[in-house]
Amino acid sequence: MKAIGRLHCERCIANASAGLPSWCVSYALFSAALLLFSGALGDQFGRKKIFVLGVAFFTASSLGCAVANSLSFLIVWRSLQGIGASLLIPQSLAIVSAAYSAEDRAAAIGTWSAWTSVFAALGPVAGGWLIQSLNWRWAFAINLPVAVWIFFLLPKLRES
Repeated sequence: MKAIGRLHCERCIANASAGLPSWCVSYALFSAALLLFSGALGDQFGRKKIFVLGVAFFTASSLGCAVANSLSFLIVWRSLQGIGASLLIPQSLAIVSAAYSAEDRAAAIGTWSAWTSVFAALGPVAGGWLIQSLNWRWAFAINLPVAVWIFFLLPKLRES
């Protein structure tokens, strides 16, 4: 099974046009390009609402990435995943910032920043391990149980 998944992915990449594989960075492109806009959406419509929308969008597009049957579809789903990330990242920081008093805010933001950096570094390592151990689809499917956990915790989230 591992070999079939790798072979299919390698065949998609080998048969792709010259410019298509370069669009694999579409996640970072869309995520970064829409951060400020998404932050403004949270200010206008509510941080928690946009955060929930971002988690839902990210989760649905992660599932799309996991079941993509071509490089073109993977790039589309990965782009949508970047849009979801742009919706949830600024809201998470704004929610943390609003949840703490002025005295505790710096420590809370520092903790948020530290854990964000840790997981940004561990994500590619964990993804590589999943790809080597199972297949490339699991690098996206791993987001699904995390999203279930987040949705389970959402009722406890108070918006300030």
